[in-house]
Formats: sequence, C-alpha cells, structure tokens
Amino acid sequence: MDGGWGIHTEGGSSMLRSALNYTALRLLGENVDDEQDMSVPKTRKWLHDHGGAMMIKLEARCLDFLTSQV
Repeated sequence: MDGGWGIHTEGGSSMLRSALNYTALRLLGENVDDEQDMSVPKTRKWLHDHGGAMMIKLEARCLDFLTSQV
C-alpha cells in the first residue's frame, strides 16, 4: 500500500478518495501518530507528498461546491 486510497482495492490511489477517507478517519477520532496499522500516518504522508488536497481535480471540486449548495 502506497498510503493513498483508490476507487477500489485494485486501482491506484486517488487524491479525492485519499482526502475524503483521511478526513473521515480523523473525524471518527483516529490518531495521527500512533495507530496499529499506520493507515492514517501513511495517508497523511501520501497527501503531503502529492501536493495536498488542493491537487484534487477541478471536476471533484465543482461537484463538492454544487452538492454543498443544496
């Protein structure tokens, strides 16, 4: 596992999926530093290494904007 999350288990990592899953884990109370499977620290490192959440494609940001206006 490279630290990111993809659309499905066989696919490559996606910035949108990684950012959403990281946010969900943090909101659920997962700790950033010490975790048994290290998924949160690995995902955090992957996000930072790939430019952060600002690197989410424009289509995803537009979709997020449109769904938040409802």
